[in-house]
Amino acid sequence: MLEHYWDRDWDSAISHRSQFEYLDQHTLSNQLIFFDDAHLQLNHGCDRAVSMITQAVAATGRFPVLCLDGNPHPAERYYRELCEHLDPTSFFVFHPDIRKEVSDEFANMAPWPSWLFYQQKNKDFQLGQPKQYRVGFLSGSSRYHRIKLFRDIHPYITRRDVVVINKIGDFHHSVPKHKLTSEEMEIWWQELPYSSRPEFYDYTGSGNTPPDNMGSNNHVAYTACVNITGETCNDYQVLLSEKTWKAYQSQCLVINFGPSQTTTTLKSFGFEIWDQFDQVGSHSYKTQLIMAMLQRDDIEHLYYQHLPMIQHNFELFNSKVLLEKIAEPALNKLKNLLA
Repeated sequence: MLEHYWDRDWDSAISHRSQFEYLDQHTLSNQLIFFDDAHLQLNHGCDRAVSMITQAVAATGRFPVLCLDGNPHPAERYYRELCEHLDPTSFFVFHPDIRKEVSDEFANMAPWPSWLFYQQKNKDFQLGQPKQYRVGFLSGSSRYHRIKLFRDIHPYITRRDVVVINKIGDFHHSVPKHKLTSEEMEIWWQELPYSSRPEFYDYTGSGNTPPDNMGSNNHVAYTACVNITGETCNDYQVLLSEKTWKAYQSQCLVINFGPSQTTTTLKSFGFEIWDQFDQVGSHSYKTQLIMAMLQRDDIEHLYYQHLPMIQHNFELFNSKVLLEKIAEPALNKLKNLLA
């Protein structure tokens, strides 16, 4: 049995090796050795990663794959730093940006859909939840664009909405320069956590989670007709994590509130976009659309009106074809490197 990740004493049914096997790439997987992104610690420099890769190749004779696809990373910068110490053809990088064209110029870098695989693997979590609320918006870590949206829409949130804004993470470092004063940042932070109803809290910020909460994989936010995603965003990536996939998995109408090109990316994969409220645009523009939507009294009607689109997206989300389409560039490049 091959290890799931080099030098990690744990296995996982959703590891990258398991994902290769699910995609019928067992033979290719056996030629590879995978490195978990957190263990590489590339944000502290590349010395540790270079040492790990060198040791692993010497010990196994397999081709190293750096799994940077799970979190936002400056993958191209890390790649260039590694190339100063390693032959560029001697390792491969899974890029966090799910767009194929982002890594087209690199023979040894491509997107990999591990978040999509994870949600497909755990698909039963979201099934069978009837729609009983209007709008759901769930913020895990507290980032500026999510809290800004919450503050803008706050006057329009009702008890029939599921809005939970946690108090987790380094909010102050997520605030763009000159957007808030230090006093304003502190006021925004002290207002959290927020929940549209007390029973919806899933994390208080003090480490206490209500004992009767069903957990984020089955969160009440996904029983709303509309789900507003809140992906981590920056100027150079479209990383789609569980925040996006759970919304489609839960058969919600979706408004993507994160990287500006998310809707374009999803459309390129075959998803149907809710054009009325999920248009491409700045956060400010999308906030105006969301505010207008929240002031409507026919959200449930809009949901049932769009059931064919919702069902199409649900079926596409669950398809192996979607995984294969996103994974294809990486598989082709790896096979070329190993030929």
